[in-house]
Amino acid sequence: MTARIPSTVFTVCVSMTDWTCCPDEYGPFCPNTDLKAALEAMHINLNICNLNDYYFDDITVGTGDILVFKSSQLTNTYFIADLYREITDQLDIVAFYVSSPHQEVFEQAKPYLRHFFDNAKCQIAYEESCSSMVVNNIVKSKSGDVYRVIKEAHYRQKVIFETGRFAN
Repeated sequence: MTARIPSTVFTVCVSMTDWTCCPDEYGPFCPNTDLKAALEAMHINLNICNLNDYYFDDITVGTGDILVFKSSQLTNTYFIADLYREITDQLDIVAFYVSSPHQEVFEQAKPYLRHFFDNAKCQIAYEESCSSMVVNNIVKSKSGDVYRVIKEAHYRQKVIFETGRFAN
């Protein structure tokens, strides 16, 4: 029997509009319940609606940094959102990563993240892996470091470790 290597990283790519829902056309936005439950399982204190507002109201096309949110209770557990808005993107595609070496937490978050992706209106990618060079390089960065230069807009994308700006 082959040994099973446990997954420790999720990569999910969907439209930013999938992160929230609006029960009626005049009411306020609500966080996607599956995404919220996954974040709560990892003790990530994030107001998804505020982050969604920030993306649509404050990030112009051709800009957008990588925001890193650490778990308040678990070591080496992160939610990472790459908020770069591509020049030709009309669907507001956003990638996020969930990383945790704590298998029990990972298994608890997994069904929520899978259901979130399966019910997204704009499904681009869903991946589970035992490691991610992208995530490793991001979490090794210092807040404010340039992670990469995006050629299409000559944008110097930074890694920002969040400490409460989007907290619940």
